Amino acid sequence: MLCMMATAGVGAAGSAPCSFSGTLTLIGAPSGGIVTGPTVTVTVPGGNSGTLTFSTFVMGGTVTLQYSKNGGAFTTITDPTDVTSFTNGETLAMRITGAIATESMVFTVTDKTTGAPIGTYRLEAT
Repeated sequence: MLCMMATAGVGAAGSAPCSFSGTLTLIGAPSGGIVTGPTVTVTVPGGNSGTLTFSTFVMGGTVTLQYSKNGGAFTTITDPTDVTSFTNGETLAMRITGAIATESMVFTVTDKTTGAPIGTYRLEAT
């Protein structure tokens, strides 16, 4: 399953890990070469820095991975990238660009404060 949400554990820093309200995975038809996943709300527990690490990219094709925080402009990221300073209740969306049918990107999101995996997700053009 490509949407594993962290639900347990307190990290070495003494904080619980961040979590998402849902999945970032989407397999769907591209629009202008873009496949945009669902927007999720990020839960950031007290004492957690809110830094997320995006890593372990597995690319099928020549796509580019981007993120958007709170509905802002999409920003291209590479493997690995830390996105800092999420606060409780902010939103995150991911997308791939340059996608044609069957091209995809699989990536993992980890809570940097605790080291806990939040999940592994897939964006794919059909």
